[in-house]
Amino acid sequence: MKDDQKYLLAGFYSLLVAIFYFPLIDSKGIFVSILMAVLLLYLIYFIATVIHIVIIKFIRKKSFKYLVLYPFTYDGSWRFQPINLLYFPEMVRDVITINLVQEYCQGQPYGLLKKMLKRIRLSREISLLLATIIVYFFTHRILPLSVFTFIFSYILLFAQSYLGGNTVWIGNRRLIIDDEFEKILLSKSYIKEISSARYSEYLTCEYKNLTPIILLAIFENLLDSYLIQNQSKVDLDIFYKVLPLLYKEKYTMGFNYFVSLNYLLYKVGFLGIIYDNEALRDLSKQYLNKNISELQDGSFEDGIQDAVASKQIVVINEFIACLNSRCVPSQYDRFFYKDRPYIFSRKSPIKG
Repeated sequence: MKDDQKYLLAGFYSLLVAIFYFPLIDSKGIFVSILMAVLLLYLIYFIATVIHIVIIKFIRKKSFKYLVLYPFTYDGSWRFQPINLLYFPEMVRDVITINLVQEYCQGQPYGLLKKMLKRIRLSREISLLLATIIVYFFTHRILPLSVFTFIFSYILLFAQSYLGGNTVWIGNRRLIIDDEFEKILLSKSYIKEISSARYSEYLTCEYKNLTPIILLAIFENLLDSYLIQNQSKVDLDIFYKVLPLLYKEKYTMGFNYFVSLNYLLYKVGFLGIIYDNEALRDLSKQYLNKNISELQDGSFEDGIQDAVASKQIVVINEFIACLNSRCVPSQYDRFFYKDRPYIFSRKSPIKG
């Protein structure tokens, strides 16, 4: 999430807190007013999410694969991770839509998926309205809050679902927009149900129309699916089409993109070793050698210390040696990007 998007989201939630804070400050004091404002917003969120889950469970009649009920997450088992979720504020709400991956993988007609998306969108707003009414009903007699306070809060929460359609922070809410559904679903790193054939087919048709960040995410998921699902064949054409586009944006899309792309080049090499595919090994070496040249020339955009550059060159050369000898390097997890947080269980591309 970019800094300006973080500030936008922080400002939005600050406004929501302020709506409840100012009516309370005269009678409750500053600290208590802030605490109660946050608690009231959390109650609305919690109740709305529970109602939404119940409605969708009734409509779909299927179990949920993924849920977020802050501060808990569910992907087969419940986990308590309040701090980690703060890195993904867009995931706190509307993750229910992700569960349509079951229908998507079963090959349900897209018209049916669109109907389900509309039902999820409608039931979400109904859930939010009911939750706001419930909280108002139980608090308006004991707290100096008028009905207009709750009306304004509902309007803001409602608007939040439709703001920022072209920004990263909107997250899973973009899934509810019909033409965004497939690409956002395929970009989720934690979904294990989608086959490599699905990723490959989608990229073949759409790779020129995707933003670099979404393209990188979907392509990395394709690589993971190849590593996890023992396929007999790899679609080489999509590698030759996508990698040049990704590498072209190496220095323009921010630090996370830069790091993810560098680790992705190792994954291409791992695929070449595991599948005994010389073309993939050569492709990995081609781009890794480019990295070495850039490190030696000092051509990285923000500059890099000589000691760090030298260390990186040693690591890259070690991996290239493994590519030449067709063997998986020792302590291979060094070559996977493991520092980013995950709210669900991440995929394990290579078994120890």
